[in-house]
Amino acid sequence: MPVMKKRVLLLAACWLIGPAALAAHDPAPGEMLSAIEGTWEGRLSYRDYQPPHAMVELPTRLFVAAEAADSLVLHFVYEDGPGKIVHGYQQMRFDLEGGTLAWRSGSVTPESVTCAIEEFEQAGGRWTVSFKCPPPPGEDGGPSRHRMEASAGAWTLQKQERTTEGAWLLRNRYEFRRGPG
Repeated sequence: MPVMKKRVLLLAACWLIGPAALAAHDPAPGEMLSAIEGTWEGRLSYRDYQPPHAMVELPTRLFVAAEAADSLVLHFVYEDGPGKIVHGYQQMRFDLEGGTLAWRSGSVTPESVTCAIEEFEQAGGRWTVSFKCPPPPGEDGGPSRHRMEASAGAWTLQKQERTTEGAWLLRNRYEFRRGPG
């Protein structure tokens, strides 16, 4: 085959394959999400559902990965009693312009809710997002309020639920520091 014909075929092949190759390069996660990717160590504090409703603390590890430029995958691992290791999986997709957070929890019977972002602030390498979520499908109760604060070295996520009297009550709080990678 003449050299010119080979070059034309090679150029045509590159032209046809080029768009597919470009599509393989998704955007990198933003600074906010990149800062919290990795391994975290800390604790889960939660209000026991049984009287006297005391706060319970469990050592917890968290693994965070960016799934896309606007979403995180969270893998929680905690010990809920001797020899009982519990795993929790969540996915959070942030739409800051639209003011929403799509939140999916669980892997066996996943639950998804769309939450309204009420506050977003980013300053000095630290960001805070507050959002309100409806109850998961099929559950009674009112909305829940959440506040996430993160930086390169600390990450917290707090959940409050409304009592029957209308007051907001702390349901749980995750607190983490950067762990060994």
